[in-house]
Amino acid sequence: MPKKIDAAVKERALRMFADHRPEYPSDTALAEAVARKLGIGRETARRWLVQADVNAGTRPGATSDEQVELKRLRAENRRLREDMEILKAATVFFAGELDPPQPLIMAFVDDMTAQGHPVESTCRVLREQGCPVAAR
Repeated sequence: MPKKIDAAVKERALRMFADHRPEYPSDTALAEAVARKLGIGRETARRWLVQADVNAGTRPGATSDEQVELKRLRAENRRLREDMEILKAATVFFAGELDPPQPLIMAFVDDMTAQGHPVESTCRVLREQGCPVAAR
């Protein structure tokens, strides 16, 4: 598991990259030197340098802000897909039931849980659709 490096160390590394870049023949050599001075991994320093270049617009790739936004959008997309799956299953399960009885609702929640959907997600979707879901 990767260890969390103090933000101040990263900021110092980024300043050192900017200040000493002309002194080194390559970005790899610069990253190795900074890593040695700060006591961090060579690859960590190199990745910070590459990301700093991307953020500055001097290298192609997704900026840090874009990566955060992509992560948020992927999570939202995953949640919406799960919601749609639950709603489709609920439509079939409750066919013809305008006000399904509580045991039928609980059976549906159990069925969704068996299929790998979290209970919280299933109950949230049902509540959003006006279905009364009571805690057990």
